[in-house]
Amino acid sequence: MTQTTETHTDEPAGRHRHGPPRESLGAQIRANPLMALAAGATIGFVAGGGARSRAGLALLMFVGRIITRDTLSKAIVKAVESHGSRRRAGAY
Repeated sequence: MTQTTETHTDEPAGRHRHGPPRESLGAQIRANPLMALAAGATIGFVAGGGARSRAGLALLMFVGRIITRDTLSKAIVKAVESHGSRRRAGAY
């Protein structure tokens, strides 16, 4: 039997099939340094055992609520703003 290997030439250079290249992480950190700092602090807090105490767990829940509320608000605003835009553009 003969095995054939397929090459995908339609993928852009530097892109991987299983995700973006590693440089994009550095670019995201440079673009959002405060978000990267917050993510690092959260990971360090949880990994360091901060979530084991009641106070630490309460702090995580409090921050989680704020982030969830903000994310959902932005998603709802985006959905409402884009609602009907295809119809106005003549897509229907």
